[in-house]
Amino acid sequence: MTPGGPKPVSLLRLIPNILQDQKKIWLFPAKLARGQYWKPAVIFVVITGALFMVDPYDPSYFRHAHQFYYLDVIVSGHNAMLAMWLVMLGAMAIGLVLSDSYMKNTVLYACQALIDSELLTQVLKGIDRRLRPQDVMTYRHFLDSWFRDKGPWYAGPGSFPSGHEIAAISIATVFAVRYRHHFWAPWTAYGMAGIIGISRITLLSHFPSDVFAGAFLGYVIARYVVLAEPHLAVAAEEEVSQQEEVVRASAAG
Repeated sequence: MTPGGPKPVSLLRLIPNILQDQKKIWLFPAKLARGQYWKPAVIFVVITGALFMVDPYDPSYFRHAHQFYYLDVIVSGHNAMLAMWLVMLGAMAIGLVLSDSYMKNTVLYACQALIDSELLTQVLKGIDRRLRPQDVMTYRHFLDSWFRDKGPWYAGPGSFPSGHEIAAISIATVFAVRYRHHFWAPWTAYGMAGIIGISRITLLSHFPSDVFAGAFLGYVIARYVVLAEPHLAVAAEEEVSQQEEVVRASAAG
């Protein structure tokens, strides 16, 4: 996952880009075997493993906690997914109206990161088939939640990792990185994604380890696979975007 420049993006190139990304993602274990990227891998395993140990105590608390009622209603699973698509559609509409190629490319990169992340999630869920907290009534050991979801593979059975959170962080990372020169952009993007992650726990749709894994994987895929870009490439595209803003401002004046 070494940065090598963002691949040119367009509707026609979206599928070829995703296929190249998937090759990088699924060959990642081979790079680990060669001794690469051990530090982030260890961080992921240690934190996720620690959260596994506290997962059994999470459902019992949130089953009886009523202070998250309004959060759960506002940021339900359906509403969270709707909000993500509205953000991308709204950004694309702005890009089209303003003839802002940087904005339009940002949305396409976000779509690319979203699809990359969800393809990985679909496979992982089909393997681990972990029950969601709302489906686990009583158990004494966290292993009791694994390999028990009997849903069809195409429905994304299992709760590890969180599909909503990996999607939210993937989209947020693309916008946060590409608009990092606006101080509010990363805070807004990651703040919204964080709220979605918290709601997945309070709704009993996911364990904390599911949400952390989704956030970690979503960030890595968006930042180091989709946006694996050298500084010169970023600077060049941002310069073009700034020039377009100047032209639009001059035309408006």
